[in-house]
Amino acid sequence: MKKILSTIMAFATAFALIQNVSAKDAGKVENPSNLESLGAYTELPAGTNGSFGTSGKYVTFGTFPQTLKDSSVTVSQTADPVTGYYLGSDGWLYAKTIAHTYGDALIKKMEEEKTALDKSKVDYKKKLANYDKEIAETKSRYKFEKGKEYYFRVEPIKWRVIKEQGGAKTLFSEKVLDAHAFNTANDSDIFPNNYEMSDLRSYLNGGDKNSFIEKAFNQNQKGMIQTQKVENNSESAKNYVKLSPEETLKAKKEIEKLNKNKIKLESDLKNLTRICSVREAKVKERYAIKKEKLEKLIYEKVVRGIIDVDDADDAEKTALIFKKQFKELSDEPGDIKAVWYAHQFKQSELDGCEEEIKNLEEKIAGTKVDVFASEEFICNDTDDKIFALSVNEVTNPNFGFKKFDAFDSARCKMPTDYAIASGAYFYNYKDGTSWYWLRSPSSASPEYVRISGGYAGSDGSGRTASTTRGGVAPALTVIK
Repeated sequence: MKKILSTIMAFATAFALIQNVSAKDAGKVENPSNLESLGAYTELPAGTNGSFGTSGKYVTFGTFPQTLKDSSVTVSQTADPVTGYYLGSDGWLYAKTIAHTYGDALIKKMEEEKTALDKSKVDYKKKLANYDKEIAETKSRYKFEKGKEYYFRVEPIKWRVIKEQGGAKTLFSEKVLDAHAFNTANDSDIFPNNYEMSDLRSYLNGGDKNSFIEKAFNQNQKGMIQTQKVENNSESAKNYVKLSPEETLKAKKEIEKLNKNKIKLESDLKNLTRICSVREAKVKERYAIKKEKLEKLIYEKVVRGIIDVDDADDAEKTALIFKKQFKELSDEPGDIKAVWYAHQFKQSELDGCEEEIKNLEEKIAGTKVDVFASEEFICNDTDDKIFALSVNEVTNPNFGFKKFDAFDSARCKMPTDYAIASGAYFYNYKDGTSWYWLRSPSSASPEYVRISGGYAGSDGSGRTASTTRGGVAPALTVIK
């Protein structure tokens, strides 16, 4: 009885703590243990740093398991019957989960590659050291043992405000919060990259206790999240290419500069073509004269009985007999080769110049082709509270993103400890960022879905919908 009362008192004490953000250090938050008491989002102080630097607007809203429990913290043995979370000795709530990290497979692959190195090679020691360093770095990042239980602290979710309109704020999570397959359903009538029917959409909006919306928000907060029409048409699946007036003017000036260079390149190429033609004609003339002399020599040798007629008619044998003479005829003079190389290089320069002009003209016209945009695999629009961003949205400057063909830190996201333990893949570079799902299909295949984030912060052809390593970076619109 005393033990039960003690547990109840511990939860009561924890529930008295309310979410708050320190103005001194916006990266640190006080314990939001009383999840049901949490209300509207909390605006972080001006100057708070994030994916858009200190000029971005950030808020905290909702809670989710994120940071691995410190070894000094002990947790209660009894989970809360409503949330399923455990109370820690530090007053925080913790989520228990079994690790499904991808790190084991990645480390195993690198170990095998390391073992297969050729010891006889000069650079063996250098490569060996590189593998040792990379394996050590990977182990430090993928710090979870597959199949083992871990506890993660339930913390406020930090979001960047990407749009404000009529009192509503559209929020985009600052981190990759979880890992989940886009779609694992095996239905021959539905494309795997169909967002409307996807597992990811169900996970974000589903009604069961394990769905994102149920884990992240209480009843009060769910009422603040707006159900909105999420566009899944062909335009949403294309990179945003519309230029601002300033960008248009800059692009036009660049086109003028490129056109002047193009004229010069065309003139240079025309001159090189003339030189090549003249020199080639001279070579051909010399070749014809020598060839005629050689044929006459062969004829005289046949008449005089030095070689057989059959041999003279056999081109291969004749070539062997007069190897020296034929080699002299077939060799192209070095000066001709040099001119042709210069011609090819200049042609390559001209092609590149014309491609750049075309690229800028398409941007100005708003018709830049997105090679991975899919018309065939688009699905119906959906009505959702939580959603993944589209290709168009994650490349839209109006949302604080750079163009699709530029590096953009605003698209890059670090995974939480919980996301890594759940299987999220992240790049083995110094910043360790993750890629995450977009809701747009890829033209590469009905099984491919577009992604964003990663080291380059740019979108690519996508990943297969069934992979469970896909990062989850949700978005939503909320009104206080």
